[in-house]
Amino acid sequence: MRTPQDIVFARHQDTFFVLKENGMLLLSDAPGVSEKARETLYRTKERVLAKIKRSDYEAECMVCRIPRENKHTLFPLCGEAHFFVCRECIEREVGSQRKGNTRRLFCPYCPGDAFAVAVHGEVLPLVQKRKLFLAPDIKNTNAVLTENTKVFIGNIAISEDLLFRLLERTAVYIRGTVCVFYSSEQGDCIAKETGECIEVSLTQNTFDRGRTGKVLENIRRAQKNNIACFCQSFCFSDSALANLLPKLLMPEDNEMEVLVVSASKREHISEFLGVESESIWIGAVERIRLGGYAVCILPKIKIGKENETDTIVLSAGSEKHVKEVLSVDDKSIWLGRVNSLKLRHYALGVLPKLRVHRHNYITEVVLSATSKEQTAGARETEDRSIWLGRIERLVLKRYALDILPKLRIDRRNRMEALVLSARCEEYIGEALKTKDRSICIGEVARLKLKHFAAGLASKLKITGKFLLASTFTSIDSRRACSRNYMHSD
Repeated sequence: MRTPQDIVFARHQDTFFVLKENGMLLLSDAPGVSEKARETLYRTKERVLAKIKRSDYEAECMVCRIPRENKHTLFPLCGEAHFFVCRECIEREVGSQRKGNTRRLFCPYCPGDAFAVAVHGEVLPLVQKRKLFLAPDIKNTNAVLTENTKVFIGNIAISEDLLFRLLERTAVYIRGTVCVFYSSEQGDCIAKETGECIEVSLTQNTFDRGRTGKVLENIRRAQKNNIACFCQSFCFSDSALANLLPKLLMPEDNEMEVLVVSASKREHISEFLGVESESIWIGAVERIRLGGYAVCILPKIKIGKENETDTIVLSAGSEKHVKEVLSVDDKSIWLGRVNSLKLRHYALGVLPKLRVHRHNYITEVVLSATSKEQTAGARETEDRSIWLGRIERLVLKRYALDILPKLRIDRRNRMEALVLSARCEEYIGEALKTKDRSICIGEVARLKLKHFAAGLASKLKITGKFLLASTFTSIDSRRACSRNYMHSD
């Protein structure tokens, strides 16, 4: 018998897709499946009631409250038969039990017991499928799908939830083009392919990391650009499903709100490593956040020439996370216009590889590094070789101060705030080697030098008047500042 952990996650007409521990069930709930099945359901109910010494005499559905003369249609809601529910109400319940939704039909005394929903299709005849051709006309199907079941998908449209589950639990073969659409609680999970891309958000709610091998096997088998969709968001964390991005076919006018991928293991982004630079079209994108090995995705994606990205955040805690990116040419990764750019730890090495719009105006740039090794890639570049355009607010923390001389800012720039922070004198070691007034900043409304960063005062070339705010936490940091002085034109 199915357990309360079985989850109905999708429905197509009268067929329900149910997750099992080692696979998936397809259960048909078509009215009048067969008189034999109805009799079997009745006997199952009677056997359970006899075991707990309960009766459904004068019982009624706890949801619709209508007494049923045909007792075949009433089932105990829980294993203790505290309440009963009719078949019609069970159908509505299983249709709503999709991933991420709250169960609405449960016994107040046994909230974890889903007996009625579980038994609903248990007695129907099940066939273990070796092959399944997924099609919109699939109906009256009762089958067991396992990791060895070959599921063929081609020239149809399916919900993103069904696609994810099939990739996790079966052997998927994609033939032709497959369109992906958003899972609807009331809608079918399979439809005819119309040739039009449908808006969908590909995001991860749950992922069983124990199924990583099966997901990678299925995705590697798929051809590039054979999963069509209008992708609004793509968000995965430590999931092999992130490897779907190179397989997506997005239209020229695709507009993505967020691209968020983090990967602590190389296998989470393995499908990106073999593709060419700028070969994955994503169109316009508002926010990009890449972490760990996922930083290597950046050279692979292609963004619209006139795109304006609101925020780009790159973070890498290990040098091996950025190894692939550091091998590309400087200024080869096109970002277009960017409003906010934040690079953390080893992701600072990617900075020389980035190329922004010639007339770019950045609201905020934040660079942070906790070790000298994290800035090695940027330190090796020539001074004033990293073009950032106009900046409203520039923040450099810790060892990121080493690359301050490498930045080139528009000479007409008027910065609202420049914040330099260094709690240790070694953080400013590289920057102190530069000549006085060699770091051109332009106009600055407010200059904030925190701790030992005050020692860089004489290295900055600032035009116009400005407000200086210095923060000292030790006598040493005061002495660092006293050894330097500020020039102002």
